[in-house]
Amino acid sequence: MVLTSLFASFVVTSLFSTWVELNRQASLETQRLTQTARVIGSLAAQAVAQGDRAAAFTAIRSVSQMPDISYARLESSAGLLAETGGGARLLRDAAISGDGRMSLWSALTTGSIQVSAPVLAEGRAVGSITLFSRTPELRSRVLATVLTSLVGAVVAVFAGLLVATRMARRISQPVVQLASLVRQVHETHDYTAPAPIQAEGEVADLVEGFDALLAGIRERDARISAHVEGLEAEVETRTADLVVARDAADQANAAKSDFLAVMSHEIRTPLNGILALSEMLAGSDLPARQQRYASVIAKSGHSLLSIINDILDFSKVEAGKMELETVEVDLTEVAEDVASLFSEKAASKGLDLAVFVDPAIGAVLADPVRLRQVIGNLVNNAIKFTEHGGVLIAIHARDGGVRIAIEDTGPGIPEDTLPRLFDAFSQADQSTSRRYGGTGLGLAICDRLVRSMGGVWQLSSVVGVGSVFAFDAPLTRVADEREAPMFPEPWSVRLAGLGPQTLRSVRAYLEAFGLSVAETGRGSIVGPAEEGGGPHVVLCRDEAEATMVLAGRPDSCAVVAPLRRADLVAVLGQMAEGRQPHLAHAVATAAEGTTFPGARVLVVDDSEVNREVAGEALARLGVDVEMAADGLEAVAALRLKAFDLVLMDGSMPGLDGFDATRQIRAEEAETGRPRATVIALTAHVVGSGADAWRACGMDGVIHKPFVIADLVRALDRHCGAFARIGARGAVVEARAVTGPQDDDLFDPVIRGDLLAMVADGRRAFVERVQALYAENAPLRLSEAVQAIQDADLDALARAAHALKSMSLSLGAAAVARAASALETAARAGERPSPTALLSLGELVNRTISRMAEDLAPAEPSAPPMTIVERVRAAIAAGHLNLVYQPLVDRLGAPAGKVEALVRWTDPIEGRIGPDIFIPALEAASGIEVLTDFVLATALAEMKDGDLIVSVNASASEFRKADFVDRLLAAVAKADYPASRLEIEVTETAMLDVAAAGRTIDALRGHGFGVALDDFGAGFTSLHALRELKFTTLKIDRSFVDRCSDDTASAAIIHAVIGVGRALGMKVVCEGIETVRQADFLRVAGVHYMQGFHFHRPMDIEALQRIHQKAA
Repeated sequence: MVLTSLFASFVVTSLFSTWVELNRQASLETQRLTQTARVIGSLAAQAVAQGDRAAAFTAIRSVSQMPDISYARLESSAGLLAETGGGARLLRDAAISGDGRMSLWSALTTGSIQVSAPVLAEGRAVGSITLFSRTPELRSRVLATVLTSLVGAVVAVFAGLLVATRMARRISQPVVQLASLVRQVHETHDYTAPAPIQAEGEVADLVEGFDALLAGIRERDARISAHVEGLEAEVETRTADLVVARDAADQANAAKSDFLAVMSHEIRTPLNGILALSEMLAGSDLPARQQRYASVIAKSGHSLLSIINDILDFSKVEAGKMELETVEVDLTEVAEDVASLFSEKAASKGLDLAVFVDPAIGAVLADPVRLRQVIGNLVNNAIKFTEHGGVLIAIHARDGGVRIAIEDTGPGIPEDTLPRLFDAFSQADQSTSRRYGGTGLGLAICDRLVRSMGGVWQLSSVVGVGSVFAFDAPLTRVADEREAPMFPEPWSVRLAGLGPQTLRSVRAYLEAFGLSVAETGRGSIVGPAEEGGGPHVVLCRDEAEATMVLAGRPDSCAVVAPLRRADLVAVLGQMAEGRQPHLAHAVATAAEGTTFPGARVLVVDDSEVNREVAGEALARLGVDVEMAADGLEAVAALRLKAFDLVLMDGSMPGLDGFDATRQIRAEEAETGRPRATVIALTAHVVGSGADAWRACGMDGVIHKPFVIADLVRALDRHCGAFARIGARGAVVEARAVTGPQDDDLFDPVIRGDLLAMVADGRRAFVERVQALYAENAPLRLSEAVQAIQDADLDALARAAHALKSMSLSLGAAAVARAASALETAARAGERPSPTALLSLGELVNRTISRMAEDLAPAEPSAPPMTIVERVRAAIAAGHLNLVYQPLVDRLGAPAGKVEALVRWTDPIEGRIGPDIFIPALEAASGIEVLTDFVLATALAEMKDGDLIVSVNASASEFRKADFVDRLLAAVAKADYPASRLEIEVTETAMLDVAAAGRTIDALRGHGFGVALDDFGAGFTSLHALRELKFTTLKIDRSFVDRCSDDTASAAIIHAVIGVGRALGMKVVCEGIETVRQADFLRVAGVHYMQGFHFHRPMDIEALQRIHQKAA
């Protein structure tokens, strides 16, 4: 920069000095030549004025004495007078006018100057004189000046450099050092570095200022560091306090969760027995006293369960662990199901409960369980607090979602109370809990669930008028808007005698359907007190009212409120055609229920009492039940058989239910076996076990205590194809059973339930349960004794807990209390005294003895029905029915044959297996009753078609002489071809080979087929097989079960197939459950196969459908 500055100053100085010198030289030359021109002009003035050329020439000849002037010329006003000189002339010679100015550039470039001046005579211009002068010395003088300037400039530059260098050492160097220090501090953030820079003047002030700045920063950092250290110490202290508080909170939360999990399990386990038994009692016919007991148990149990569920749900929502599923939901179905659930409660208070769902709303994506929970809670509250009027569930479409509203005509809520309604454990009035009950958690749970759905509450209430609890939920629609039903032409409906909410609902539906309401119409929807007058529907409050209406008006269509939209559409359609409406399901009696005959369910539980309770409940639903005591047995059972549903307990010794399910899923993936539906049956609703069912691959959960409705829902969801609607109960007279009471030993309510079941004909069940208790209670007691001897308090607690659980289920209150105290002490680390254990043993013995006494035979009021009479009665009542299982060939194609199987679903005992009633009938010599029923039913149902049907016959009747005549009479009566009927008989009939041979020959002679059933498990010898001409040989399923993994079973099957083929028989293997079994038998050469792997037993309608599809 210094060099640049010096060079610039040098250039400027040189140019300026040169220019000044040039101007000075040019000025001097101009003045000299101008003065010369004026002198000569004055000398020639007279000659010019007179026009004297000679005198003018003489005057200008003097320029010849001037060596630098090379040319001169005189001119008058008339023209040229004289000139002298010569030489080259340039047009661009510098010309100087009279004012003395000339072009410097022309003078330098041409080296000559031309000067013109006026010639004055007597002050008057008479002409002009022009001189031309060479100026070679002008350039030289200019160059000399420039050279001098350059030399001076160079000297000045060097002098400047010397001065600049010296100044740099004193000024620039400190500045550079300071800049370097600043850069270093910026890069290193080290404000402790000193500033040892020597400087003078302002630079020294700058250095001192920067040093002071660093010192200030160091002081500030020191203060900040000291403050930070204090803050860190304070933060560390507070963090330690927070960690302690957090750990305490975590421990408290964990303790709360553990408490909820343990208490839930502890409470739900005995509740399971209470609710299950009370529901079974409620489903039977009891005397008045036992009916009151059952009602008290059921209501108390459900109330307690509701409170438990509220607390657990609130805990889940509060912890943020409540997960919402998203599935396709029909809002109409949800709302109407909730209304049906609370219809009896509303009717008992004289309230009108109705539903309206905008017909334009199709299916939406939502969580149906939680949606039902919210709507149900709001409806329950509305009914609870409403004394007059009614409740309406209204669902309307909104932009981006729906609005769900529950409107009531209750007392209303003050405006200042509305904001705190959703607070936990809060109610509108403190007296509410005392008057109406409840925990105050329902609305808090609803609030959190609604907000989890993205909903917004819209509340309104007027004291003395009613309340509206509504929320807008952004539920995505997944189906197109439904079209309202179309009627041929607009018409009107008469409405009369309806409740206020039902009237609002029906009016809204009619308006949506394009119909109107009038005093007279094509049809009527009326209340029970109104007359129909033409096509009409009578809307009744409950079943009893509907029964009374039908008794007085048999032609009426009685529908129990709340009215469902599908029913309304159906009756409107019938009335539009001028017909009296009819709904097959309009009135449901108390005895009506759902059964699932043919469904196979595996119950897995390590508690025999729990297995018995679940098995009994399922049997009442018509289900085929099998049991497994642990996870290993469940895994083994599923390898051999296919089940429609598996109810799996979670906590079991050995392989628990969750690990068993994982193993089952792994085997299904490995072998390609169809996926089994596994439902967890557990008392764990909080804690680590609450979601374990989901993690292991189960398909759902039923929490203990379960009720029959829980089982029905699970069966309906996963085994809906087997559902049958019909009577589950029959009206019979029952006798109240009373026995000696002991205030200390038993809970009188639970014990009364069990004794009432004995009176109701369920003695066998009660005996089984009590026998299990008599067997298991002493075992648990002995385990407790052994645990005390081994000083194993954990084992002692487990044994005491098991004893307590089974005792509570049977109402053994004294044993349960003592076992609970023993468990509590063991879990607290206290070793119980020998006296406590001795007292517990005495209580167990007294309890078992009293149970036996209570079941002592009493004088029957009437002799029991024989098995033959029971079967005849069951046939007459329609409790026996046939199902058919198709056979397939080796390639899995239909074989054109089916086997008829009988099913007995008793309304009280539930499903009664053929292995129970068929041997009893044979022992009572009444098997012909069943055989004749099966034959008549099978021939009637199979008449239309080309399938061959196989019917089982008893060995005892097969040997009778009239057996063939009975068959001929049956086929003749049914007009059924004998060639399409095959009789199956077991090996027992082969004990008398000669008699069996005569029957077989006679049957074959008339065209009947004859099959030997269960070959290999009875008494058939190879001699009999050779002599008796069977058409079909059916290998016993015990060999089929193990054919894929047992060498002996496989060898026997190969041998029997070879023998059958050699004798010209068709070989059938039945009971095939798995792919491996089917593959083995196919390779082994069997003709036909039968089993659940291909087809399960089905009714005639289902059989006809698959037969038509195959055709």
